[in-house]
Amino acid sequence: MLSIAETLAIANSVRTAALADAPLPPSRRAMTGPTAPILASGPVGIMSMVLSEVDPGMHKLYMEGIRHLQMALAPATREQYMKEWARFCKWCAEQPNPLIPLPATDLTVFVYLSFRSKLAATDQAASVSTVTMAHAAIKHIHRANQVPSNPADSMIVQDLVQAMRTTLAATQQQAKPLTKEDVEKIAAMYAVPSSTDAQFSIAAMTTLSFHGLARFGDWQDVQLRHVTVFPDHIDIFVPARKNDQEYRGHRITVLPSATGLNPMSITLQLLKRVKAADDKAKRTNVLALPLFRTFYGHHFTRGSGDPPLLAGRLEYKQFLQFLRVEAMAALGISLQEANRYSAHSSRRGGASHMADRGATMMDIKMVGGWKSDAAPQLYVDQSEASRKARAALTLL
Repeated sequence: MLSIAETLAIANSVRTAALADAPLPPSRRAMTGPTAPILASGPVGIMSMVLSEVDPGMHKLYMEGIRHLQMALAPATREQYMKEWARFCKWCAEQPNPLIPLPATDLTVFVYLSFRSKLAATDQAASVSTVTMAHAAIKHIHRANQVPSNPADSMIVQDLVQAMRTTLAATQQQAKPLTKEDVEKIAAMYAVPSSTDAQFSIAAMTTLSFHGLARFGDWQDVQLRHVTVFPDHIDIFVPARKNDQEYRGHRITVLPSATGLNPMSITLQLLKRVKAADDKAKRTNVLALPLFRTFYGHHFTRGSGDPPLLAGRLEYKQFLQFLRVEAMAALGISLQEANRYSAHSSRRGGASHMADRGATMMDIKMVGGWKSDAAPQLYVDQSEASRKARAALTLL
């Protein structure tokens, strides 16, 4: 059996050969292919292959360390990294002279990020988050695979990302926030007995996202077993959030309201509708099914038939289709203006509404799950109370 020093020397020689584009043995070459399952089975890298061959005991300890590295990522972040890495590998394979994604060169990453800065099949600029997420995913995979010279950390790539944060931000529009009146109108139109299950479900999500400052992704893992009904409130446990790196989860408390919008009543009606859909479909193990469901098609208009709720999670494109095409049209908003709204509009509007009601920055951060003041401060600045205060100062 090789010593630890000899094992590390083998691993380093394999990595050096790969970085120098030297021919690799078939068992090693597979690790650099565009379809290598780096994230599908975890980022084990070349080191893992070497250890598994020469020292099973060391390999077990190595994989335990890899497990801790994986656990450090929030579930949503890890899922997004998987998607971005798959895109990068696919792009590398589709080039006239296929490129190696792992280890990639700094030039490969530079050109790919330039490619990602444009929306597919258009000449419109992508969002800043699109580029930064692609960069972060490539950087993470190379770090997890112990590539000694990470191409995502090279000066030319870092300068490009920094420049794109400036140039793309200048062309990017933030999602327009929904006001409390907007949310109440949507609920009044669609969170009613005559609505289809699909309409009611999406109207309920809009309402709860506004009051709980929730992202669309927050609801993706919420199942019926995470909802607890009490006489005076409803407790919804959100098992995973975007920045929940410690897997602690988050709780949203739904309270009744004597006037205007009543989130608790809407949630109770939603639960009854979901139960009826499950009973009709004779589904089993219903407590493990999503609270917000996908459904057939994208048609919501009454009279066209009630799209049956399925057992899968609600799709983002279905939510956006409803919000922009049907709900905004019912509010008298043109389609061009409606495109400025997104699933994030409820969260942004809810934060501004809390600021209008006198909530402190700490209150808003706690409800919305923010760790820094940057994002919630933006919503506070956009609140009606803040705008009126700035307007009063200009008159002095």
